[in-house]
Amino acid sequence: MKLSALLVLCLAATLAQARNDLVIGVRQPNDFLIQRELVQKDADVSALGIRTSHERTFTGNNISNITMIRALDQHDNGHGATAQIVGGGVGFKYVTIKFKSELFRGIDFVVEIYGK
Repeated sequence: MKLSALLVLCLAATLAQARNDLVIGVRQPNDFLIQRELVQKDADVSALGIRTSHERTFTGNNISNITMIRALDQHDNGHGATAQIVGGGVGFKYVTIKFKSELFRGIDFVVEIYGK
């Protein structure tokens, strides 16, 4: 019984500190980092109840096909933004990602694109 309670507490602590990372694809042999960018946008505090959103297209080096995309949320408390692929992606030479924050929060991601 104590072990079950301990496991539940550990799971709750892990979920409370969850990030909203987006990882698509798998790094393969001979892959390399073709683009790394910081995506930041402050919360719009002038508009009550509005979520901040931002869409950006990453083209890497315009030659390599993408094999893996990592959009890493820099807020480790689970209250960061979310990232969603809306165009391109793995197997393409570009990816368009839409970032959407929680209410009254900003966007703070590191995006890494791998390819070969």
